[in-house]
Amino acid sequence: MFLKMRIVQVTLILLLVIPVIWGLLNLLSRKKRRHNTAIQGVKVPILLYNGALSYVIGFNVIFFLQELFLVLGKKMLGLSATLYHNNHTWEGDHEMVNLMQGSGAAGIFICGIIFMVVFLQIKSSNAIVRLIFFWLSFHGIFQSLPQIAIGFLDPSTDVGNALVYYLDLNQNLLIGLSIFTLVSMAFLGIIYGRLLLTLAPIRKELLTDGVRFRVILYMAVISGFIGCVLTIPFRILPMSQALTPFLVFAFSIPWLWASAGLHREINTHPNPLGQKIYKIPLILCLVMLLFFRMVLVNGINW
Repeated sequence: MFLKMRIVQVTLILLLVIPVIWGLLNLLSRKKRRHNTAIQGVKVPILLYNGALSYVIGFNVIFFLQELFLVLGKKMLGLSATLYHNNHTWEGDHEMVNLMQGSGAAGIFICGIIFMVVFLQIKSSNAIVRLIFFWLSFHGIFQSLPQIAIGFLDPSTDVGNALVYYLDLNQNLLIGLSIFTLVSMAFLGIIYGRLLLTLAPIRKELLTDGVRFRVILYMAVISGFIGCVLTIPFRILPMSQALTPFLVFAFSIPWLWASAGLHREINTHPNPLGQKIYKIPLILCLVMLLFFRMVLVNGINW
């Protein structure tokens, strides 16, 4: 059992380390070749503004949906539950309550797929709307998949309760499922990196190797990190909840950046993400913050 846990832990570490090393090697290679990385016609502060607020929306909506699905799972069993935006509690007991602890991760995984379908279908829509749906899909996937490996390592977690205590899955099956989902995250990070490049606010003929890395750096790495910081006021006590956005960031965003050089023939549609300050993400963030801090901080009984 100890060896099996070590295998999953090593896989987690590799998921963190490989994209960092890969990205640094790419960075050194570009410097040697002196690639032009200038993004013509883009105002970086505006691009970061639009990117960071869209990231905040994606993270918080998905985390809220996870808690909502957890509460709905308890209600299906006839239990009384209280919904917060990044937590929930319940009263009563049922033989299937451990199974319903997995309803949150399952729900947001499905939402991630649905949001991706929407993202792919609205190619002619407003660029900021597409960017918001991109991050909604991204967080639906990357907030759900890691919970399988975490549930194996710590059965007391939500998904751990479902997989270990209720389904009582075989240990070999659990370790195989954990490694499969972790490896899948790496491949999905590469895919999401390509999709994000389609939103690059420049013409496709200008999307050189160096520019691709710079676009991902601004639209995912820096915007995502700023988004993590901006997410802190949305969290409720205990403050350990504030670490979650950074953990999700660490296990996902580096893959987008490191793999930017793999993508060729990206069809971009020039858009004003790097020139226009959109009001939509700011309004959505403020409304969400007020709702979280004035309503959900005290909880809603279901």
